[in-house]
Formats: sequence, C-alpha cells, structure tokens
Amino acid sequence: MNEIKNRMALLAEQLRELTHGVCIMGPGPYGIGVSTDAASSLQTVLQLSPDPFLEENFGMPGEQECKAEIRGFIGDDGCDREYLSQEELRELSQGDDPVARMVAEAVLRINGSEPVVTVRECNDAFDILADWEINGQSERSSAEKDFIASLSETPAQKAGMEIGM
Repeated sequence: MNEIKNRMALLAEQLRELTHGVCIMGPGPYGIGVSTDAASSLQTVLQLSPDPFLEENFGMPGEQECKAEIRGFIGDDGCDREYLSQEELRELSQGDDPVARMVAEAVLRINGSEPVVTVRECNDAFDILADWEINGQSERSSAEKDFIASLSETPAQKAGMEIGM
C-alpha cells in the first residue's frame, strides 16, 4: 500500500505478504482480527496487550503502547483453544505441510521483531482496514487465490475471521 506510517496497518500488510494472502487482517466486531484461509491447518489470531478494543480498556491514552503478537493454533477450538508455543511453531515451520510451514514462518518472523503499536495506531488501523475492505483492497488478488488453490485439493476455500480476546 502507499507509504503507510501506521505500524498496525504495516503489520497487516507484512502478515499478508509473508503468507501470500493466506492470512489477512481486517476489522471485526471486537477489534482487528485475522482471517486465515481454510487451506492452512495452522490458524492465526492477533493478540494485543493491553487490548484497546476491550470494553474495560476504552479511554486508554492514544500514546499507550500495546504489544502486538500473532498467535497460532491448530483447529477451531473456540474460546478454549490452546496457542502453540514458539517451539511448536518452529516444528511446524520445519514440517511437511507447506501451508502450515509458511504461516508458522510468518508468525515466527513477525513475533521475532516484537511489534509494538499505540492505541491511536490500533484505532486508526481499524478505520484503514475498514476502508480497504469497503474499497475491495482486502480481497485476495487473483494471484493469491491461484496460489492458495494450488496448495490445496479443493479450489474454492472459505476463510473465517478470528478475533483474539
């Protein structure tokens, strides 16, 4: 995207680029979430600490910093899901599943830089990501769709949005 200075929006772009569109951040009912294509057995979620989108944290100062972390888990265990450790992610990044390997490598790389964003950047990024969605910029490109289809046996995969709380 065009010279974005917002670190949260940059994080969204980085995740998308590293996973070739398998993982896409977007606005959701509880803040910013990650949509991971069903071609990946490794699902992802964005976790912010503290999370400025939680009701009890509304009104946090805009300069307040939040740790941003991409967490990985296998399957769809709802609220009781167990996030994978760094070691488990490293094992997946060396495994036989090419999609899970790519997603695990992206998660490890992003988390390795220990991203930090401000509350203001989170709020602004929500609006930026919503604008991208409205303008069709958040949709997977033809190249991304073709790439994802080439990784799985079924060409039309559905994606689901995961929001961390």
